[in-house]
Amino acid sequence: MTQTVNIRQAGKILRHCLISNYENQKAGTGAKPIVPMLMGMQGIGKTDCGRQSVQEPYNGLDMGMVEVALAQKDPTEVNGIQMPDLANDQTKNLKAHWYLEVVAKKTAGIEIGWVFGDEFPQAPVPTQNAIAPIMNDGMVGEYKLPDGWFFMCAGNRLKDKAGTNRIPTHIKDRVTFIYVEPDIDDFCDYATKSGWSPYIPAFMRFKGKEDPTVFCHSDPTQDSTSTPRAWERADNILNMGLEGDLVCLQALLSGTIGEATTNSFMAFLEVVQTAPELTNLDAILDDPANAPICDRPDILFVLLGSLSARCTLDTFPAIAEYCVRLDNKDLLQICIQDCMAVCSGVRSSETFKQLVVDGHLNDNTVYA
Repeated sequence: MTQTVNIRQAGKILRHCLISNYENQKAGTGAKPIVPMLMGMQGIGKTDCGRQSVQEPYNGLDMGMVEVALAQKDPTEVNGIQMPDLANDQTKNLKAHWYLEVVAKKTAGIEIGWVFGDEFPQAPVPTQNAIAPIMNDGMVGEYKLPDGWFFMCAGNRLKDKAGTNRIPTHIKDRVTFIYVEPDIDDFCDYATKSGWSPYIPAFMRFKGKEDPTVFCHSDPTQDSTSTPRAWERADNILNMGLEGDLVCLQALLSGTIGEATTNSFMAFLEVVQTAPELTNLDAILDDPANAPICDRPDILFVLLGSLSARCTLDTFPAIAEYCVRLDNKDLLQICIQDCMAVCSGVRSSETFKQLVVDGHLNDNTVYA
């Protein structure tokens, strides 16, 4: 059985690979670099994995990434167009535009980075062959990548029917395949941290684990299906101000996340948006010890998501006190994780430490 990882784990793997490549190159070990190839269905965040892996510096050195959409490139665009060099009676490759971008980043002080070959399997086979020398030797036509910069790639699987080509065996032998699957918890954390409508992560937690197709579903026979990328567009739609025109709202959502998922999501919205509990956020924050307790799971997921969206170091004690009164450790942990996504200082607060001491958190390692 193929081992798969979630988006968070894939980002961790990429960072470790990049740092290892850098240290081996700096030490002159002669070790071939690890060339990760993320494989998974469309729209699950593979490109974001690369971006996240270089967000934080390494030992004080800035890290970065240059994205190359290989499916849109022919071999001459990958390696640089050949031009006559009449003075030397030969031809010479011009430097590819993305290579110049790498050099510019290196010159600007970004010492370590990825050249991210996106949509690798969708690229024509001649383009795949043209990029192959960069994998082992860091060569781009006649030019070499700057020290500290390495190649990685990503793409869809043949079974996803996303216009992919079979990868030649000599390239398969140069890469390390990393199979990525979407993860609801990762997605909810990202949605909360990004300030999305709390209805989306609440719907995922209420409905998604019972019916994973509402979270992420690949069906080539349908024009629209739910994926993390599609849900990001759905969040934009929810912010358009169409609450009073459900026909238009439903049409837009159906064309983004699919008809079946939209029907389920609209039914969820209809219930939770009419719930009076959702209007009592100020009452909870002002008096968490006496605020009414909601006992409906669908309402609670939205309520806790809305509370965490308002989390600061000042409001966190009230949010935590209310969550403890729910007497449900799973919901408490979900809310605490969302609060941490919104306010990073929560992790070191006295309230958080007391929750651990009092045994309200199932497993403190989740928050490390």
